[in-house]
Amino acid sequence: MAWAEALESVEVLGVTPRRHETPLELARRLSGAVLGESSQPGPLARLVEQADFAPNGVSEMQAERAVELARGIRSDVRRQTTTMQRLLALVDPRPPERRRRRVGPRPTGPRIQIGPELLAEPM
Repeated sequence: MAWAEALESVEVLGVTPRRHETPLELARRLSGAVLGESSQPGPLARLVEQADFAPNGVSEMQAERAVELARGIRSDVRRQTTTMQRLLALVDPRPPERRRRRVGPRPTGPRIQIGPELLAEPM
């Protein structure tokens, strides 16, 4: 549950897990480019993998630690975003990776104009 909450919060930044990505791979991608020093996605990802694949899962203390780590990620995302960004992320139906504006230059060149003579039906 803590991992799901952390993923939901980073979606505001336009980051979603790729289909082939493990929690640790996603954590590496998050820690370098998106999240600051205060949040720690790596330890949370390790706990998620342990909960998923270890025969005994995780202990109560480890589960509480996961909640704390997820809370740190959420607060870091909250510091990086505005209230408007978070609201738009809640109501925008597009996938998170398509919500960001283009950073690069806009396409230039002549626009194609279709005149009325081309729109008329052939006889």
